[in-house]
Amino acid sequence: MKVLHVYQTYFPDTVGGLEEAIRQICLATSALGVQNSIFCCGFQDVKETYTTPEARIIKTPRWFKKWSCTFPHLAGVKDFQEAAAEVDVVHYHLHWPVADMLDMCISNKPLIITYHSDLVRQRAVEFLYAPLRSRLFRRANVIIATSSDYAHSSKTLLPHLDKVQIIPLCMDFRHELPALTREPYVFFVGMLRYYKGLEVLLDAAKISGVKILVAGKGELHEHLRTRIREEHIQNLELLGEISEADKILHLRRCSALVLPSINRAEAFGMVLLEALKYDCPIITTSLASGNNYVARQMGGQLLPPNDAPALARKLSACIDQASANISAYPRAKTFFGSARVGAQYLTAYQASQRS
Repeated sequence: MKVLHVYQTYFPDTVGGLEEAIRQICLATSALGVQNSIFCCGFQDVKETYTTPEARIIKTPRWFKKWSCTFPHLAGVKDFQEAAAEVDVVHYHLHWPVADMLDMCISNKPLIITYHSDLVRQRAVEFLYAPLRSRLFRRANVIIATSSDYAHSSKTLLPHLDKVQIIPLCMDFRHELPALTREPYVFFVGMLRYYKGLEVLLDAAKISGVKILVAGKGELHEHLRTRIREEHIQNLELLGEISEADKILHLRRCSALVLPSINRAEAFGMVLLEALKYDCPIITTSLASGNNYVARQMGGQLLPPNDAPALARKLSACIDQASANISAYPRAKTFFGSARVGAQYLTAYQASQRS
């Protein structure tokens, strides 16, 4: 079976949780015989095609970006049609409004959607985009939500629950690295975006005095650095972008990973699964999302969003109780392992061809 995954950008041009989610789905299903391709916009001036361990990558040149949406040149339509013609199933990863328009250029092709998150900030875009999305949802054979929490709290998904299946994101939990002694600091890693709750994390750092390391780059970097300097926050350090090896080392050493997201743009933090892979305790916020599901199943710490005092208490408690944490690795491997999730996606692909 051949599957074409469609999203606006991909590694190495952009680095984020959704790119990693797509990579893991491809790796999981490739192990079961699926031949995956990924269609996206690239930052080069010409069409580029190459192969990675997870998939064949097809990058059509990017034209411009507006409202957090990447637009391809008009030639991208033909590139998409050619890519779609070669596969059995088209797999859209939403949101990317351009994908809804591209789908109008193909017909009678089985398709599934993985609905990663609601649109949160782009209200004007939502008004214009809703009719296009409704058309795509009507045509879809299967719609995947990454958690039951999100499926039953998303106004977009509720009218289509008859098509919705729940398949969580996944991670290859295999590794042979020995356990390390946990050290008294908390770690954040990810893009420094508005919805990640980093302003709240700075406030909690001031209250708790706990050492916090923040790794990543993004739109808030300069603002956060200014706040740290002006407010004399000495226990929180911005590391900038770090290597994969350094990220893994911190996940093995820190007392907890913190993901204090403030709204539903954070539908399922892939970094939570990365933390669980190295048996790292997790602290995250309750947003009726995949984060709730992960934390509930794995014994993680859940707290209300935008609550710096509550976050400060959790940070302090995780430092005090680091040696008492019970391993969540076996449960994580069962719930979110690539073998289980890959088989679920293969079943969804097969169902889309039959319906």
